[in-house]
Amino acid sequence: MSRPSAKVLALLDELRHVGTLESPTCVGETAPDSRGPRITIQLKIEKSILQEARFRSFGCGYLIAAGSGLIDLAKGQTVEECLRITPEQLCIELGGLPEE
Repeated sequence: MSRPSAKVLALLDELRHVGTLESPTCVGETAPDSRGPRITIQLKIEKSILQEARFRSFGCGYLIAAGSGLIDLAKGQTVEECLRITPEQLCIELGGLPEE
Protein backbone atom coordinates (compact mmCIF):
# COMPACT_ATOMS: atom_id res chain seq x y z
CA MET A 1 0.00 0.00 0.00
CA SER A 2 1.29 3.47 -0.85
CA ARG A 3 1.82 6.15 1.76
CA PRO A 4 -0.90 8.78 2.31
CA SER A 5 -0.32 12.17 0.68
CA ALA A 6 0.62 15.18 2.79
CA LYS A 7 -2.91 16.55 2.24
CA VAL A 8 -4.55 13.33 3.52
CA LEU A 9 -2.31 13.38 6.59
CA ALA A 10 -3.12 17.06 7.24
CA LEU A 11 -6.87 16.40 6.98
CA LEU A 12 -6.57 13.50 9.41
CA ASP A 13 -4.59 15.67 11.81
CA GLU A 14 -7.11 18.53 11.70
CA LEU A 15 -10.33 16.48 11.51
CA ARG A 16 -12.16 19.36 9.84
CA HIS A 17 -15.91 19.17 9.32
CA VAL A 18 -16.33 16.11 11.58
CA GLY A 19 -19.42 16.06 13.75
CA THR A 20 -23.08 16.99 13.41
CA LEU A 21 -25.07 20.08 12.54
CA GLU A 22 -27.98 21.39 14.53
CA SER A 23 -31.03 21.49 12.25
CA PRO A 24 -29.42 20.39 8.95
CA THR A 25 -31.32 21.10 5.73
CA CYS A 26 -30.66 17.57 4.49
CA VAL A 27 -28.80 14.39 5.40
CA GLY A 28 -27.22 11.82 3.09
CA GLU A 29 -25.89 8.36 3.94
CA THR A 30 -23.93 5.76 2.04
CA ALA A 31 -24.91 2.15 2.69
CA PRO A 32 -26.51 2.78 6.10
CA ASP A 33 -27.27 -0.95 6.58
CA SER A 34 -23.89 -2.30 5.47
CA ARG A 35 -21.10 -3.48 7.71
CA GLY A 36 -18.50 -1.90 5.42
CA PRO A 37 -17.22 1.67 5.30
CA ARG A 38 -19.95 4.29 5.41
CA ILE A 39 -20.37 8.01 5.77
CA THR A 40 -23.22 10.30 6.81
CA ILE A 41 -23.14 13.92 5.63
CA GLN A 42 -25.35 16.71 6.98
CA LEU A 43 -25.81 19.88 4.94
CA LYS A 44 -27.06 23.38 5.69
CA ILE A 45 -28.26 24.94 2.44
CA GLU A 46 -29.58 28.49 2.18
CA LYS A 47 -30.68 30.09 -1.09
CA SER A 48 -29.27 27.09 -3.02
CA ILE A 49 -25.77 27.62 -1.54
CA LEU A 50 -24.02 25.10 0.72
CA GLN A 51 -23.34 27.16 3.83
CA GLU A 52 -22.12 24.47 6.21
CA ALA A 53 -21.59 20.71 6.28
CA ARG A 54 -20.49 18.07 8.76
CA PHE A 55 -19.89 14.35 8.44
CA ARG A 56 -19.52 11.19 10.50
CA SER A 57 -17.51 8.34 9.08
CA PHE A 58 -17.15 4.67 9.89
CA GLY A 59 -14.15 3.50 7.90
CA CYS A 60 -10.48 4.01 7.24
CA GLY A 61 -8.47 7.22 7.37
CA TYR A 62 -8.86 7.73 3.63
CA LEU A 63 -12.65 7.86 4.05
CA ILE A 64 -12.30 10.43 6.83
CA ALA A 65 -9.98 12.53 4.66
CA ALA A 66 -12.37 12.18 1.72
CA GLY A 67 -15.26 13.51 3.83
CA SER A 68 -13.24 16.58 4.81
CA GLY A 69 -11.91 17.09 1.28
CA LEU A 70 -15.37 16.80 -0.26
CA ILE A 71 -16.77 19.44 2.09
CA ASP A 72 -13.78 21.70 1.33
CA LEU A 73 -14.63 21.42 -2.39
CA ALA A 74 -18.37 21.92 -1.92
CA LYS A 75 -18.70 24.59 0.76
CA GLY A 76 -19.85 27.91 -0.67
CA GLN A 77 -20.92 26.32 -3.96
CA THR A 78 -24.43 26.12 -5.36
CA VAL A 79 -26.27 22.81 -5.15
CA GLU A 80 -25.81 22.42 -8.93
CA GLU A 81 -22.05 22.98 -8.63
CA CYS A 82 -21.84 20.46 -5.77
CA LEU A 83 -23.58 17.84 -7.89
CA ARG A 84 -20.89 18.23 -10.56
CA ILE A 85 -17.99 17.39 -8.22
CA THR A 86 -16.35 14.23 -9.56
CA PRO A 87 -14.36 11.49 -7.84
CA GLU A 88 -11.37 12.64 -9.90
CA GLN A 89 -11.67 16.18 -8.50
CA LEU A 90 -11.80 14.78 -4.98
CA CYS A 91 -8.74 12.62 -5.65
CA ILE A 92 -6.83 15.71 -6.84
CA GLU A 93 -8.01 17.66 -3.77
CA LEU A 94 -6.60 14.87 -1.57
CA GLY A 95 -3.26 14.77 -3.36
CA GLY A 96 -3.97 11.31 -4.71
CA LEU A 97 -5.31 8.06 -3.29
CA PRO A 98 -3.96 4.52 -3.45
CA GLU A 99 -5.36 2.27 -6.19
CA GLU A 100 -6.78 -0.20 -3.69
